[in-house]
Amino acid sequence: MKKRDEELTRATIKAVIIGVIIAAIPVIMFINGLVFGQNAIETTATVTDFKIHIDSDGDKDYTIYFEYTDEAERFSGNYRSSSRPAGGVVTVFYNPGNPRDVSTSRNTGSFWWFITSAVVIMFVWAGISGVLTPIKRRARKTELLADGRRVMAALVDVTIKSTSDNEKKDAVMICEFTDEASRETHKFKSYSFSDTLPQMDDPEEKLLVPVYVDNDNYKKYYVAVEEFFQEFQDPDEGDESASY
Repeated sequence: MKKRDEELTRATIKAVIIGVIIAAIPVIMFINGLVFGQNAIETTATVTDFKIHIDSDGDKDYTIYFEYTDEAERFSGNYRSSSRPAGGVVTVFYNPGNPRDVSTSRNTGSFWWFITSAVVIMFVWAGISGVLTPIKRRARKTELLADGRRVMAALVDVTIKSTSDNEKKDAVMICEFTDEASRETHKFKSYSFSDTLPQMDDPEEKLLVPVYVDNDNYKKYYVAVEEFFQEFQDPDEGDESASY
């Protein structure tokens, strides 16, 4: 048990560290954009040149080259625009601590860096969850099979899920168990499986599904789909368990 907990902890820490590193990049860029916007100095720059770009649809845009002066020193820069500047001058904003850090807007894309940060963080979190979920499931399954309490829950419903090509159908079993001591009814949901449910001789008879539950918490459970199908399996068909 302790070894499984340590493995899960190590996997969780590793996934979180990688996620934080990935998510930190757009967050840092967003913060830098906010700092630039607060400290940037506005000045007038002289347009020194421009280049025309024409795409495959015949639409034009321009690369505008400019120069500006920070006190006594001159600096240059360029930006992409859909139109040529009028009058040969443009307004630019530069970082007084690093005059080469220049932009045509006080807001240097902070809003878009914020959006990018949010999207990246969501994807990173989804990736971490995708990595950790099966690990947690395997750890819980192993723990409950070893130390949990086995109960027989009544099958009350089956949800069928079709794949995108409609060729394979997966099912999920919903079953219930009533604790005799507390008289509380607990509902369990299995993982997806592709086997066909067995037919009972007596339609009124309830199918019972083995479920392993935590001794102290019914919310921690494992529906033993493979055990359920092994009980109804024809010995001549071999030992094939459900996939889920």
